[in-house]
Amino acid sequence: MYAGLYFTHIIGLSVWFGALIVLLLLLRSARLAGEQQKLAAVLSKGRVWTIFQAAAVAVLGSGIGLIVIAGMIGKSKPLWLKLMEEGGGMVALLFVILVTWLTRSMRHALKQENETRFTQIMKRFSAVASAFVVAIAAVVLVVSLRLT
Repeated sequence: MYAGLYFTHIIGLSVWFGALIVLLLLLRSARLAGEQQKLAAVLSKGRVWTIFQAAAVAVLGSGIGLIVIAGMIGKSKPLWLKLMEEGGGMVALLFVILVTWLTRSMRHALKQENETRFTQIMKRFSAVASAFVVAIAAVVLVVSLRLT
């Protein structure tokens, strides 16, 4: 059970992190080529966001399962484990909430054909995605170094 949860945790984290980096590269190249509308049309279909959110939820759920199986609930933990549990959990929850909100805003702007609003949302999404890439990398760095 522990090995399965650990595998799910690592795969979910890899998919989530990798997909965010690919998305940032696509957003940047679409902005430079002036093809934001085409990219947004593809992104607004829902499949991309489902993968992002499923990966984040898999990381969150498997992380909770790992803590429970390890019997670490309510016990003193080293900094790296505490950061992974609390910081990583907060990053995953905030990601799901913000991505849902930004996706709905983007779909609404596309339906209304409001290009100014759409451009603002895409810039905001790029900033949010960049922040999450940094946050995920920071949590992984602290955990991999096992800082106490």
